[in-house]
Amino acid sequence: MIGIVFAAALANSIAAPYGIWARAQWGATRPNVQLSLENRSQVKAWLVDVACNAYDARGALVAVATANVAQLKPGERVETWATAEAEAPAVRFACKVGVSEWQRPD
Repeated sequence: MIGIVFAAALANSIAAPYGIWARAQWGATRPNVQLSLENRSQVKAWLVDVACNAYDARGALVAVATANVAQLKPGERVETWATAEAEAPAVRFACKVGVSEWQRPD
């Protein structure tokens, strides 16, 4: 049971609003995170921001990596990176995707 709780505590995560599909994985250098974002809605997503908190084995925050995409049209998919200023001994990340504004396509 303790092993299951420990494994869950070390699981990476990404949260995105309805209409945005997101996937994240470690980059070659931690705490950088490789991101795949796709707009699965029928409206444009403007100013898509991603913030990834990186944690060490004790659960302490060791870095924040960020990324942004100016816009995602309906059906558009992009690959990008959330980058931090320096390397950190991170073992887990938790990312959150935010959209500043939704607009109907022209």
